[in-house]
Amino acid sequence: MCIRDSGRRGGFWLGMRKAYQHTGIVKFKTGNWMAEGYYLEPDSPGEKTRMGGMNIEYDFGHRGGIGASYTKVFNADDDRRDGLDIFDIRGDIRPFEQWPGLHLDAEYANEDNGNKNDSWAGYGRITYAFSDAILWSPKVFYRYAHFSGDDEKGDNNAFDPINYGFNDWDEWFVGEIIGEYVTSNRNLNSHTLNLSLSPTNDLSLGLYYIHFRLDEKQNKLTPRPPTNSRAALINDKDLGHEVNLTVDWKLTDQIYVGMMGGIVFPEDGAEDFFGDDENWTVFMLTASYSF
Repeated sequence: MCIRDSGRRGGFWLGMRKAYQHTGIVKFKTGNWMAEGYYLEPDSPGEKTRMGGMNIEYDFGHRGGIGASYTKVFNADDDRRDGLDIFDIRGDIRPFEQWPGLHLDAEYANEDNGNKNDSWAGYGRITYAFSDAILWSPKVFYRYAHFSGDDEKGDNNAFDPINYGFNDWDEWFVGEIIGEYVTSNRNLNSHTLNLSLSPTNDLSLGLYYIHFRLDEKQNKLTPRPPTNSRAALINDKDLGHEVNLTVDWKLTDQIYVGMMGGIVFPEDGAEDFFGDDENWTVFMLTASYSF
């Protein structure tokens, strides 16, 4: 779990920080059960958020597992977050012994803070990893993700992505262009198709296609910090199609290189917001050295 980075500290581009000013975790494990309680106070200028909660998980071994958590934001500068209750349930399963490459996983999160916040998000994914005997060990998945938007009637229904993390390309930041630079994880529905290949043990290739669509028509998009929200009348929910090609290369045990090239083909909703239908492109190169 990573608190969202402050843009003026450079973390948005250079890598997620995992530091907290004050942290407490108590963990208990017996058999297949694991329970933990936690207190988190991020070290992030301009974002005072204190939270605590508990998490419980059950491990089915190679067949999968389930988990649930409750988090209470008991102090925050942001009035919509102050007092927020967050409930999360998730699970994954490999349902058939005869098809060991088939993997299903899903997660649901609900946020409630009276009339300040009543929102939810979730995803479902189906993955199939082909046998290693097949050339380059291909793996494919389809994922649908939903982040609620505000219908501007009664409670605020726009999901608040209070904590960010990183697992893989196009994971939590859905889309390396749309998710990184255009909008945040709120008021957004996405369909993702992925093909991953491993030519060698140290080299992985990924091809992603993502279709983005607004959950509710809005007059503004809310990008991730440090970009400010912009107002514009959006008459169409379709935002665009994104295609990304990724390369992960482990040169040595200490040196990692990652590359990504992407393009977005905007649809009418993005054209309403930005005023044109020009394609967007990006190229990123990252390298790290582990001591």
